[in-house]
Amino acid sequence: MGLFSKYDNVGPGVPKNPNAKAPVFKFFEIYFSHFSKLIMLNLIFLISLIPFMMIFLVEYLGLGTVAFYVIFCILGSIVGPAMTAMMKICRNISTERPVFLWSDYWKSFKQNFKQGIIMGFIDMVAVVLMSFAFPMYFNMAEQNSFFYVPFMICLICAFIFLMMHFYIYL
Repeated sequence: MGLFSKYDNVGPGVPKNPNAKAPVFKFFEIYFSHFSKLIMLNLIFLISLIPFMMIFLVEYLGLGTVAFYVIFCILGSIVGPAMTAMMKICRNISTERPVFLWSDYWKSFKQNFKQGIIMGFIDMVAVVLMSFAFPMYFNMAEQNSFFYVPFMICLICAFIFLMMHFYIYL
């Protein structure tokens, strides 16, 4: 009897979480059980980005490059509140809290609107600056190898900026 039983557990009674799964299996269990919610969340995210998608109409109107980038930064700031709302819903799903997609999304969108607008504007300005810096330094580096240094600095800064986004919106 002692060979097949576990009497070495500390404390009385039955453990609260007897079948703890490995993190990888737990991730896939949560992912597949909430897959339809994640699809609906992406659709709600796209609905909230309709004003940002209107920026591509400006390109067809032919207002010019400067006007396009200014409107891109202004309308692109809507991405910030949308990302904060999406991240909050994803966090609640991953921690297995109850989620009501539509109401929780728009509640979080409104609560984090100011911070999200600021972060969205910073993101769009960074995208515009990187879209100018990368080609410029790369073309300059083809002529003079010294310009690989600023090109690599821009590349490293872009990588750090990308990694920061995993934590900024939470």
